[in-house]
Amino acid sequence: MKPEKLDIVEKVYAQAGFSLERIRLSAEDEIIAACGDAEILPGTGDPPITARVIEALPKLKFVQRFGVNSIDLDAAAAHGICDIIETL
Repeated sequence: MKPEKLDIVEKVYAQAGFSLERIRLSAEDEIIAACGDAEILPGTGDPPITARVIEALPKLKFVQRFGVNSIDLDAAAAHGICDIIETL
């Protein structure tokens, strides 16, 4: 994602009372370790947001996809997590 688009996403999150921490993660275990308290998880395609990741993040309420769908939507739905599609 282009930095200017990420700036917009960060501003929207802040207006809704959420903060965005910009970190690059390359594996499921890294996501789980770094995002244990996350309520929103942006998914950029690599690594994918799998059922294992979703199940390991109990506070997760939303996943936001940017570009290609890399989110296990069945797992998200089963856990009551809303999928937000990027509209920028």
